[in-house]
Parts: sequence; C-alpha cells; structure tokens
Amino acid sequence: MRRALVLAAALLAGCAPTAQSYGEQLFNDPQFAGSKFNAWSCATCHAVRSGDARILTGHPMPGLFQRSATWGGALPRPIDAASFCYVAFMRGPGALSPDEPHSKALSAYLQSLPAAAPSGPLPFTVVANVVDVAPGDAVRGKAVYQQACQACHGEPHTGNGRNSTLATILPDVQDDYASVFPGVKPTLVFVEKIRHGQFLGIGGNMPPFSQEVLSDDDLGALLGYLGVR
Repeated sequence: MRRALVLAAALLAGCAPTAQSYGEQLFNDPQFAGSKFNAWSCATCHAVRSGDARILTGHPMPGLFQRSATWGGALPRPIDAASFCYVAFMRGPGALSPDEPHSKALSAYLQSLPAAAPSGPLPFTVVANVVDVAPGDAVRGKAVYQQACQACHGEPHTGNGRNSTLATILPDVQDDYASVFPGVKPTLVFVEKIRHGQFLGIGGNMPPFSQEVLSDDDLGALLGYLGVR
C-alpha cells in the first residue's frame, strides 16, 4: 500500500522516469506479491538484457508490447500474463488490474525496454504427456544445472545459495520418491516436474520449462549430471 501511494504521488507530479524506476524495482522484488512464502520476482523467469546466459522458463521481456499475444498465444494482453504469473507462481492475492499504480509502473518499465518488430506470440510448447528421458552427458548437464536450476535450488546436495528454504535440494529430493510416487522411476518424476511445473497435481511453485527453452537433450544431460536413475 505504501509503495502504491508513493507511486501515485509521483505520477500525479508528472514524474514518468519515477514510474519506470518504480516498475523496475517491482520487476526485481519478490515482495511485489506480498506473500512471505514467495521468493520469486519477475526477473527470476524473464530476462531484460541480451546476452543473459540463464535458461529461463519465461521469454525475454524486450519487445513484449509488440507481440500479439503471450503465453504461446493463450493470453491476449501483457497484463493477463502478468496476472497469471502473479497469482500462480508468486502467490499474489488476485489478478492485477491495469489501472492500479503498480501495474502502470511495471508497464512503464517494460515498455521502456528495447522495442522489436511486431510479431505473433513466441512459441511455448508444453509437453502434454511426458515420457522418460535417458540420462545424458554429465558435463553438459552441469552447465544446464548452473544456467537453469541453481538460482532457485542452490548447489547440488547442499542447497547452498538457494533462493528459499521451500526450494527442494537436488537431487536428494529423489530419496522421498519411493514413498511419494511409489512405483514411478525417479527420472520420470524429474521430467514431469520440469515439463509441467506445479501443474497436473505435481505441486510446488515451479513453472514449466517448455521445449523451446529446454530441449530433451539438455534435460537428459541434466539427469546425467544429477545422477537421477
């Protein structure tokens, strides 16, 4: 509430750069959602600069407002996509309104990023029915882990550096799978969690990795590095 009032005063004063600055702060702030159980910000899943080496679940933000739709075409407006992430992943209390001061500030920041030629929605293919993936090259898998997993889950086996105690420690969490997922291969559980995130009854707070951002080859390499069998 305090942030919204501060921004509203700035907007009334005609301080557009302040709106952009505040929007950038919100983009990088896990507390934007107001939940003590959330450790994610928009920046956790979305890049704003070229050359970002992370493997992220979300598409980069530059050019967002030049796309005809978001979430692979499922949602028509950026505010719809922001609301979905805000509620489903960041534990926000409800959908964002485009008229709210913090929504306007976030929009101002994202529109200040480099523009792009108008385009259709960027592809985001979620695997409908997952299948087991054979473990692959562990050397490549280490790089995949560092680029895609470590920011949230921390270092393997210890969890050092993870962004929340709610994030599971990999790959040790598989020790619980025999009782939680009886009769299911640990590799298949990992694939299910990575491809479907928290959805389809898997639980947790993780978004899905689409085929476009994480190939089956990279997924297999990750399993090989973690020693999941």
